[in-house]
Order: sequence, then structure tokens, then C-alpha cells
Amino acid sequence: MNKNSPDCFLGGSSEGFFLLGQSFGGCRGVRLSLRTTHDDAVRKEQLARVLLDTGKLVGSRGRPVAIVIKRLKSRLAYMRNRGDYPWLMDHLANVDAQMRWTKQRWNLRSYDPSEWLSLGDDPTKLVEWVFDGKGGALAPLQSRAELTEFARLAKGHSPRTVLEIGTARGGTFLVLCRMAADDAKIISIDLPAGLGGGGYPEWKVPILKSFAKPRQTIDLLRVDSHLDETVMRVRNILGDRQLDMIFIDADHSYAGALSDFNRYSQLVRPGGLICLHDVVPNPNSDVIEVDKVWEEVSVGRDAETIRDPANLPGYGIGVLRV
Repeated sequence: MNKNSPDCFLGGSSEGFFLLGQSFGGCRGVRLSLRTTHDDAVRKEQLARVLLDTGKLVGSRGRPVAIVIKRLKSRLAYMRNRGDYPWLMDHLANVDAQMRWTKQRWNLRSYDPSEWLSLGDDPTKLVEWVFDGKGGALAPLQSRAELTEFARLAKGHSPRTVLEIGTARGGTFLVLCRMAADDAKIISIDLPAGLGGGGYPEWKVPILKSFAKPRQTIDLLRVDSHLDETVMRVRNILGDRQLDMIFIDADHSYAGALSDFNRYSQLVRPGGLICLHDVVPNPNSDVIEVDKVWEEVSVGRDAETIRDPANLPGYGIGVLRV
């Protein structure tokens, strides 16, 4: 571990919580706070329980700030997926999203599509730019090696109708657009905010739409993929067409990932591809359960898993041929 890694302390009360830590170099403190703005005794008691629960899990003193924040967010995401304290979890999700979006907006302040257009349709070069370009503002939470292999697969399939569920920063969406057919229709579904890292702000819409080739069309749905009305909106966009490819990388809970699979797999044509991210078990997260879904839906079917050569824990792209 880097000897300059800061120690941090997580603490709180029924009024809020805070995270204190030294920055690299030891000259700056970090403080995150949330305070209740009402006298609801029940909610204050619930907040105290959340603090106690997450504090025990994180381990507080003696850990680098980045590790503490990562474990804290993982725990809060798990609680949000479980439906605990929605009044608090939804607020935290929005705060978390605003912090991420502010950094992304700064890194994309001089965004110019010509930076990646010059790379042509080379999967390797495009994936490298997605991860390294613009300070990583578009970088997906994926393995470079896996995304590169998936890009080659998508290019060979040349889909004319594509659905991505879970767009987040937009890196995988860019890859899908550039690897799809020149006249493809590409649809994205994503919630505006989420503790798991999902969602994108309104100001990013023009950037995502700039990924389209001249004859492609892009439809961005900033809605809940688990709603029947969302499925109907996708059907309306497709008209009499079926999907050639789906990439599912949204709600990583068992129930959430299975819901996305069941709802949208029925829209895929025979010979099409249904792809799920994070199908490899992740021992470092109690939130990601996509591997359980993949184990169920891939049994006895034409399926393969794209794995990083380093056999990283987690990640993995499952590809199911209909």
C-alpha cells in the first residue's frame, strides 16, 4: 500500500455523518455531511442505525479514504437495493451523482468528437480512448481487455437495433454506437442517479447523441427499466423490428438483473445477442449478484463468457445467443 495513503475516520450521530481524512501529502481534510432537517424521531433513529451499521462495516480508523468511501458506497447501495430507508438512500444517491457529474463536466469541458472519430472503427484504439480520453470522464466500470473483446464481437455482429440498459458515464455506449451498423437504431435506458454508479445528467445528452454515425438514430430514456411502461416505450421505438443486441449493466441485484433480462430478452430476434456485465462472482461486493442470474439463464444455452486474461475477481461479460 502506498505509504502516503491517508488514514480516515468515519463518525456520526443521529443528526448526520461525517468522513474525515487527510489528502495525499497530509495537508487537506475531507468532510462529507448529511443532516436531517426535521424533528422526526423515527427517522433520526433510523439514521443512527445506518451510521452504526455502515461504521462497523467500513472499519473507520486506519484505512485509506478511497477504500472507506468505496466500502461505504457499496454498503449504502446494498441497503438502497433492499429498499431500506428510501427517504435517506434516495437523497444520498442524488448527492453522490452530483459529485460524480461535476467532475465529469469539468473533464468534458473541451469535448470534441474529432478526438475519437479519427480512430475509425478500430476496437482496440477506441476502447483505449474511452478509458484514457478526457480524464476518464467516459470510462466504464469494466475491464479494458473484456470491453475490447466485446467490441470486436459487436463489430462482427454489426447490429442494426441495439439496447443498452445502464449507460452511466457513456463509454460502453460509445463503443456500441461505433461498432453497430451504419444505419442502426440505438436505445439507452438509465436512471438519472444511482449509488451503484449509474445515470447521467441532462447536460450530457448532446455528448451521448454525438456518438451516432450520420445515418444512426439514438433514443435516450432516462427512466426505470423495471417499469412496464418503459418496455412499452422501447417497443414503440422499435416499431415492427426486433433487437439484434442487448447489453445489460444496470441494477446489479439478483432481482433487478433478472427483471431486466426477463423484460427485454423477449424483444430480441432469433440469432440476436443478450449480453450481461459482471457475470463473474465478485467476492469484494455484497451488491453485485448478476453472476447468479447468469448461472440460471445460461444453462443449456449457446453462451460464452468474455473474461480478462488476468482472471480478475468480478467483471466478465456473458454473451447469450438466442
